[in-house]
Formats: sequence, structure tokens, C-alpha cells
Amino acid sequence: MHRLALYRRVHRLLPAGLATTGLLPPPQPLRWEASPLSCLPLGGGRRGVLGLRLQPDQAAAIRAQGADWLNRCVADAAGPPAGRWQQLPGRPCAFWACRADGGLAWLLDAAAVAAWLFWQEPSDGRRGCCG
Repeated sequence: MHRLALYRRVHRLLPAGLATTGLLPPPQPLRWEASPLSCLPLGGGRRGVLGLRLQPDQAAAIRAQGADWLNRCVADAAGPPAGRWQQLPGRPCAFWACRADGGLAWLLDAAAVAAWLFWQEPSDGRRGCCG
């Protein structure tokens, strides 16, 4: 898939109100189990991850106001819903939320000006949100 088409498709899966400016290069290699992201409440099945650059203004607002800003921003916009944003333990500028069914999760790292989209395919073999 062309990079621009992939970006557009992934951007539609972000919670409303979040602005990004493009895709990040894939992590080299993604060591999920050793990552602070491994504490996200995703179940069994295949997983995937894509990174996006956060809009600098939004990253600054997240660093200054944290989850309060995120929850207000997402509540005021129309689009894909997310659960409440929470701080990632041990990471003062990182916040996460997930869709109610656990199929999608988002991590925003304001210090790195990055947004990460994680998807989880159901362990029963059904196609997930990104399939």
C-alpha cells in the first residue's frame, strides 16, 4: 500500500480531535514484551502497531495539560470514540486510551511528539478492524 494511502487509512482510526502530520518509520525491531507499552490491556491474537507524528501544537498541549486536555479535545470532536485517556505508568508525558472492545488502542507520547496506533485481531480468527 502506498504510504499516503496508508496514512489516510490509519488517520481515520484515530480518535476524533487528534491531529497528526505523517507516519513515523517502523520501530527497529519492535520489542513488545520489553516495552512500557506491553502494559496496555490487549488480549490474545495477532497485533500490529503504526506510529504517527503528532501535530506539535497538540503535543505541547498534552505536555502542559495531560489527560485533561485529551479528554476535553476528544469529547468536543466527532469521530471514532475512545475510552478515557489515562497516563501510562512511569511516563509523565505518555497517555493511552482504547476502544471499548479492545481492538484498537492509542498511545500518545507528547515528549517524543508521537502517536501510536495498536490493533489486536480477535483470537478466534475473525478479521480485526484493520484487516
